[in-house]
Parts: sequence; C-alpha cells; structure tokens
Amino acid sequence: MSYIPYCKLEEIWYRKFCGEKANTPRGFFYNLTGLGKSRCLEENLHYWDSIMKSTRGKVLKSNGKIVLPLFHLTSNGNTRSGEKILGQDYGYLKEVACKSDLQKNDYIGIKYFTVKEFIDTLNKNGIVVYKDKKEKFDYSKMDSKDLLNIINCKNVDEQGYLLWAKIGDTKISGDLFAKALGLQSTSLQIDECEKGIRVTTKGIGHGFGMSLSFGNHLAKEGANWKEILRKFYDCSIVDN
Repeated sequence: MSYIPYCKLEEIWYRKFCGEKANTPRGFFYNLTGLGKSRCLEENLHYWDSIMKSTRGKVLKSNGKIVLPLFHLTSNGNTRSGEKILGQDYGYLKEVACKSDLQKNDYIGIKYFTVKEFIDTLNKNGIVVYKDKKEKFDYSKMDSKDLLNIINCKNVDEQGYLLWAKIGDTKISGDLFAKALGLQSTSLQIDECEKGIRVTTKGIGHGFGMSLSFGNHLAKEGANWKEILRKFYDCSIVDN
C-alpha cells in the first residue's frame, strides 16, 4: 500500500515544519488530505500510530545541520538544483527527472488575460509596470502583440523554471511574477490568443525538493520512504 511509505515521508517533513504538532493524529491526517487512500481517521488510527512510531525523532541532516525539506506538488518533469539556484546552503536539493509527473491531470495550467487584466492584476499585487521610465503608461491602445513585445520571460534555469521576468522596464523574480498572476508554476509560456494573453504553466509549485506526485509514484512502484527521501535529498536520515 503506497500510502504507508508516503505518510512516513509526510511525518518527516512536518517534524521540521511543525515540530511536535505533527505527532497529533488530527493534525497529521489533516495535512494528508487527498494523499493516498481516503478512509476515515477512526479506521486508520493503527496506521498513523505505527507510522509516527517508526519515524519518531527522525530528521534530515546535511553537513551536520537539520535541513529544510522543500517539496512541491508536481514538477514540470524535473526538480531544480538547490545549489545552482538557491546557493550552497541548499546543495542537498537534487535535480531529479520525474517523467510520470507529465501524466498528471492537472500538470498543465492555463490562464487567460486581456491586456488590461494582465497589467491591473500585476498592479493590484504590488508590481508596478514601468515603460519608458514612466510609472503609468496608457495601455488602453495596446493590443496583445504590443504587450507581448514588452514582456521578456526568457531568463529560465536549466529545468525551464522562470528566474526573472521583465515587463517594460520592470524586472521581477519568477516567483513573484507567478504569484501575482495566480499561476500554479514558474515553468511557463506566454502566447497571444483570441482574448489577449494566454499563460500556460507546467507542474504545480516551485520545483525544489521532492515532487509529491513523483514520490507517490515511486511508493506505488515499491520504494520505501527512506529510498524516496534519498532520491530527492542528498542528506542523512538520523535521530534528532
């Protein structure tokens, strides 16, 4: 049953993120909503109890330090290098090919914007678009081609995730750009469409650390929780 090793992974994560709160059955089960098989908590208390006991006190360490086990829902097909993007302190985050992620139903995300909606959405989320060194410019006469001409989303990492975006004279990080537009990933492409602008994304989340979708795939194929953790993190699993 794949949800047993998968739940053990979750227990390790939440020990770092939530401390001892992860050891409460309600809090632990609540965070697992939608993962593995759905049964009532009352019918699975013996599973949660055994999972928590078998991983109690376990943490991930790299160079003697407890690490932050970053994770996301679904990669764009590859997870990102922690060292190359975030620096040496995150060198334990591996680049991993996650081919099965491409088959997830929600792998592709699509959002549509008119020119006005695109600029207004950015402005409402604190991103002021400058053009020709002017804070506000008249986009009422702009069509989608004009807007695309002032958008540059070519600065991506080796896995295709956006590092920086430039709209007019405004430069912002890929993460802020995606968050402002309500996108599910920074692995994206912007095209012209009938409405105006179409933004297509691949995967869900920032792409660092474990892809939960691929982790679940590995569990279904028989990998245990330690093998799955070591797939994504260059760390030791030790007692805290």
